[in-house]
Order: sequence, then C-alpha cells, then structure tokens
Amino acid sequence: MSQAGMNNSSGGGGGSSITEIDTQLGNATPIAGVILLKGFDSTEDNAFGITTKGNTNGGNPPGTGASNETDVYLTNRFHGSVTTSNATPTIVATCPMNIYPAVYQFIVYLCVYDATNNLGGSSVSTVSFRTVVGPGIPVDLPSDDFIIESDLAFTGSVSISGTSTAMNVVVTGVAATTMRWKCYGTYEVVS
Repeated sequence: MSQAGMNNSSGGGGGSSITEIDTQLGNATPIAGVILLKGFDSTEDNAFGITTKGNTNGGNPPGTGASNETDVYLTNRFHGSVTTSNATPTIVATCPMNIYPAVYQFIVYLCVYDATNNLGGSSVSTVSFRTVVGPGIPVDLPSDDFIIESDLAFTGSVSISGTSTAMNVVVTGVAATTMRWKCYGTYEVVS
C-alpha cells in the first residue's frame, strides 16, 4: 500500500517538546529548542564512575554554565601524553589525591612509541597509596607488566609516585631518541 499523501510530520508524539533535563547536579532548560550535550572525563570521585550536571560551570573540567547545557562526566579517570627526546624524568599524567586520610587504588595504562627506531611498548600498572599529611605512602609497590619489542633497547624507565596532593606517572626517555608516551588510568578511593 502506498503511503504517499500521508502526513507524518507530527513525530508521533503529539508535538510535545523537552522542557527540562534533570541531572544529578542542576538542570538544563532548552533555549530556542536547543540543548547542549557535552561529555568529559574527570578526576572527580564518584562511586558509579559517571555523573551528569546541568546548568553549571562546576566539574573538572568545568562546563560552560549555559542554562541549556547538560554535561556527562566519566569520573575517576586521568590521562596525559608527552614526547621525550632525552633522559630527563617527565610527568606524563597526574591525578589529584586529597590530604585527608584515605586509600587510593590506581590502574595505569601506558603506551610508548619510539619514533626514532619505529618500535614500541606498553604497560599496565597497579599501585595503592594511603594519604596522610605529607607524601602519599605506598600501600604496595607498583606492579606492572612492561611489554616491549625485542629490538627496543629500552634504557628509560617508568615510575609511579605519590606527593601530598597527587599521584604522578613519570617516564624517562632515552637520549637522542624521540619517544611518544600516552597514559590513561582509573582509580578508586575509600576514606
């Protein structure tokens, strides 16, 4: 049966429109029928690993605070990237830790590409810190499996350390070698 001539312009819902989007923190109201939806990853702590915010410029990173904006945050995450060409220790990623007594568990994913020699490697590390006033105290030593190509003469290093306010992933490259590092991680905290 031909449907030519049938009017389907009503959208099937009677023509109603969204009047507000309620979020866990704040609400967003359309402006001229437009809702902005933005996504971020964040070092904020949230038991579920995700949170939504509307009409706010809060968060890490912050939204714009537009009244028609809804932001979706994947929380408990950190990331970074850096290029090294020498053997100087360089922070590739960091995650803030609070100074109140707590225990943090980090899982750190790291990839390296040796652009000079077209070689590469990767690692997955786990480490825990107990925070107090002063540097974070390691609960356990970082455990990792660093996988590299057999031809990669890797004399650099990777370390994970805690300060009084942050966990740092530090890489040390190789002199006269361009190495591109990329890091991503998640964490859980209990106090």
